[in-house]
Parts: sequence; C-alpha cells; structure tokens
Amino acid sequence: MIRQSFSESLFLYIEKKSVNKYYPYFLALSLLLLSWLLVFTNILVFYPVVLGWQVLLFKVDNLTSSLTHLEEYSWVAKKVFRLTIPFLMKVFSVGPLGVVIFQVLTGYFIFILAYKITLKLTDDSVQATLLTIGIAFLYFGRAAFFDQRFTWFDSFAWLFLLSAMYSRRYIIVFLFCTLAAWTDERAFIALSLVFAFHFLNSNNDKKLISVNHLLKLNSLSISVILAGISYLSLRFFLAYKLDMHTPNEGANLGMVKETFIYAQIGFWTFLEGFWVVFILGVLVAIKYKDYLRAVFFTLPILVLSIVSICVEDITRSGSYIVPIIFVIIQYMQHKYQQVTLRIILLFFTIISFIYPPIFVVSSWPISSWLYSTFKIFPDIINTVFGLIN
Repeated sequence: MIRQSFSESLFLYIEKKSVNKYYPYFLALSLLLLSWLLVFTNILVFYPVVLGWQVLLFKVDNLTSSLTHLEEYSWVAKKVFRLTIPFLMKVFSVGPLGVVIFQVLTGYFIFILAYKITLKLTDDSVQATLLTIGIAFLYFGRAAFFDQRFTWFDSFAWLFLLSAMYSRRYIIVFLFCTLAAWTDERAFIALSLVFAFHFLNSNNDKKLISVNHLLKLNSLSISVILAGISYLSLRFFLAYKLDMHTPNEGANLGMVKETFIYAQIGFWTFLEGFWVVFILGVLVAIKYKDYLRAVFFTLPILVLSIVSICVEDITRSGSYIVPIIFVIIQYMQHKYQQVTLRIILLFFTIISFIYPPIFVVSSWPISSWLYSTFKIFPDIINTVFGLIN
C-alpha cells in the first residue's frame, strides 16, 4: 500500500468536502471564527465616541464638508472625499454599531468572493481553498475584524473591488468600482488591478506583444475606465464648485524619510508569502517575452507601494495590492500544472499563517504593531468590568 503524503491527503480531503454546495460558506465562516480567535474583533471594545466616529457622524450630516475645522495633518482630515460609507449611513439610517456589524460581514463575504473568483479562474477547489485561507491571514483578510476605532473601512473597499472582479455585467462592475473609489483614494488606484484582471482575462491565452493589444478592450474593462473617469470628474467638480479639498499634510513624498526605515517589514506585510507568487508570475511573463503583461503586473504594485510609504499606515495602504494575486493566478493556469500550483499555494499559505499579524504604522511605537487576541485581551476585561460597574 502506497502511503500518501500530507499534501496529497489534504488535497483529497478538500476535494471531497468541496463537493457540498455550501462549502464556500462554511469555509468563510470557519476563517471568520479563526480570525476572531487569533486577532480578536474590536467589537467588544467598541467606542463610538472616539474621534474617528465623531468625524464620520459629522460627515454623514455634512457630506460636502471639507472638514476645515480639523487639523490638516490629522488622519481624519483626509476623509473629505471618502463618501461611500457616510452616504450609505445617511440613506439607510445606519448607526455606528450597524456599520461595525456590516463591516464584520464584509470580512465574511471577502472570503466567499476570494474562493469563488479563484474557483472560476482555476476550476480547482483546492487552489481556491488554499488561496482563500492564505488571504485570511493577511491584513487584507483581517481588517474587517480589526478596524472598529479608526473608521478606515478598507474591508468595504476591498469587498467592492472583489465584487467588481467577480461580476460579468458591465453595469455592476461600474457600480462596484465607483463605490470602491469613493470609499478611499487607494481603492481608486487599485481600480487598475480590476482593469488588469478583466482585460487580461479576455487575453489570457495570448501574448501581449504590441500596444495594439491595449486597444482591444472588452465591456468590463471599459466599465472600470468609465468608473475611474466619472470619479475624477465628479471629484474635480466638487473641488471647483464646493471648494472641497483634501489636505496633503502627512500624505506626500516628504513622508518617505520618516517611513523608509520601516519599508522593508511594511512591504512584506502586504502579501507576506504571496510575494513569491507575484514575483514568480512576473518572471514567467518575462521568460515568455510577454513584456506588456509583466508591466500590467508590476506597474500598479509599484504605484501602490510608493503610496504606502508616503503615509504613516504602511501596511494598510499597501494591502490594496492584494487583488494582484488573482491576476497572477489567472495567468499561471496556462504555465503550470494543477498539482504544481497547489503545492505553491499550500507552501505560501502556510507562511502567511505562521507569520504574526503585524500592522506597520510609522508613528506608532513598534510594540503596538502586533494586533493579536492576547494583546487586546486586557482591553476586553476592562470593558466588561466597566459595564458591570
């Protein structure tokens, strides 16, 4: 009798379990609970009176405010054009606690979409499972359970971006791209990844050898472009007509000398083990002289990486590059055998699991970068005793 290796046994187990039509939802729920165990949700230490929530609630009632009453250097002063969540709160009369609950749900649906997008690209439940598990241990997969104080709402933006990648209806793609861009400026830059996903998907069996290929756009990639143009147009209109402006204090190239020292560890936290998958994809494209595709892979990542060191919250900003994983996996299906890709994803998923949950912010003391259950446990105890007393 031939003894199976660990990886073979694991792959067979996933194949067997994934036959169940509810498998993606059970997988997502399991990852959500595991995230809560390892990086406890701040919903139990939720303070809606802190500055972030005060500014958000002010923005709900004053959508076109430039927030000039706030210090230009402060992070809350940058929320001038981050209108998606305030707008939805106003329209649906949702309060802070409701937003936090919806945010936890965004984390759950991010896992489901990650699985379904990968399954659609690979037709392999094992690759889809491994990639989803790996993402769950990045900041990208944990933010929904971590951010209840700063009202960044990155998980909403990421859910919108993944929804735009998953959809095959151009109107829906346009809608989700628009919602993402108005959630955070970084999401606007990340629209380039959604464009690359749809454009390269329609050309995935071709080598991009000339600029003429760039003119062969499908309706989905055109929708992404139109969403970006409409965002910029409306933003310029609001700036001109209503004098809405975002201060650039604390968010410019001058910040690089402060953040550069933390760049190495900060960059790693964007993708962790999946950096090697990205590098492998670029090298394969270069090997096959598919240089335009290599540019599609690297240019958005370069831009977002530069943006990440122009602000204090390096990990958070750079995590907007995570959708590139799907673009790379989409391409690699034509270059590697299924079993090879499974082993690659398993190895780097394990690395992402082992690496501790670190959130790099240049202005924070290094001791506060680790956001784990054990670190937040004293706050939970204090909150419980505060409620009892």
